[in-house]
Amino acid sequence: MLVNGRYAPLSYVSPTQINLLVPNATGPISTESYATFQVINNNEASNKVTVHTNYTAPGAFSLTSNGGTYPPAIGPAAVLHADYSLVTQSNPAKAGETLQLYLTGLGSVTPSVADGAAASTTTLSTVDEHIYVIVGGPQANIAFAGLAPGFAGLYQINFVVPSGITTGSTVYLIVITQDGYSAEAKLYT
Repeated sequence: MLVNGRYAPLSYVSPTQINLLVPNATGPISTESYATFQVINNNEASNKVTVHTNYTAPGAFSLTSNGGTYPPAIGPAAVLHADYSLVTQSNPAKAGETLQLYLTGLGSVTPSVADGAAASTTTLSTVDEHIYVIVGGPQANIAFAGLAPGFAGLYQINFVVPSGITTGSTVYLIVITQDGYSAEAKLYT
């Protein structure tokens, strides 16, 4: 897979889907930058597809199955409690608790990590652009925002659920904003 003529690290390939990491060097050089994608298979090139790019474009991962309950991109956020158990309707988040939210598209980090390489498990790489997390209205305190240790291209935000959030089968909207771009996800409390 090529992105602007550069080979992109692949994480999954099937007849209908390709998951890749857009090379860091593909970042925009102006406010109107684009990236051109092209598949190379058995030395045969596909047609080129061009899309708009930005240094950041947050996207929160969501649950896609629970016996078929959650359609893709519609389910609750992929959020973990501090003990790494999944936040669900039967295991909801509570005010004052620190949660782990998983995302993509948060841009450059310090220290930097090579394209396609897993983030260090000993030295944390934090995002360079400021991030805001809103839970049901109030802004959450962020304890960490950076690459998820041991993973390539996966970001993690550890945030504290704001006080005043009620518990008991309530679903709150989480809004993650960075550099003028936002992502939304649902959170069980």
